[in-house]
Amino acid sequence: MNEEDQMVGTETVEAGPVVDRIRMERGWLIAVAVIALLLGLAGLLFPGPSLLTIAIVFGVYLTAAGVYRLVSAFTPGAAGGGVRLFVGAIGVLVLITGIMALSDPFRTIFALGVVIGIGWILEGVGHLALLSAKRSGRKPWQLIASAAIDIVAGIVMLILPGAGLQALVVTGSIILIVLAVVALLNLPSRSSIPA
Repeated sequence: MNEEDQMVGTETVEAGPVVDRIRMERGWLIAVAVIALLLGLAGLLFPGPSLLTIAIVFGVYLTAAGVYRLVSAFTPGAAGGGVRLFVGAIGVLVLITGIMALSDPFRTIFALGVVIGIGWILEGVGHLALLSAKRSGRKPWQLIASAAIDIVAGIVMLILPGAGLQALVVTGSIILIVLAVVALLNLPSRSSIPA
């Protein structure tokens, strides 16, 4: 090991750009973990307003995506007229969807809950359909249990979409907090980074 090399943990790290990169990555890891921790706490403490915020951000995203599609439809380029017309039509639909989401965010939340509920029910039906497959790789009781959980969760989501989504926000918030804490616990210590 020459004079320019220093130890980081059990690895030899060359002083200079590598050490700068480690410092930068440590800073980013801390920033991302703090953001995850704050978002997790916000979702845990305020699940209703968090859902409303998600609906509004989703509406803004759809509006921007619709405008982008419209602009790209009217911009001459490699795509032919038929493709540009199709992209423009999609842009109008996405823009209208975004405006509708922004005009009534609560309806957006409700619609999302309904879509998730339908998706879970269909997933359960798919598990039941696998019962007839000879080589599904799963035991019948596993498929029946999975189907029952999916279908019941889907029905609950259809009956109570707001409450179901709030439960998802709380669960997701707890996961974010755990991930943030784990990320902070796994940071390289300052003492292991050469000066």
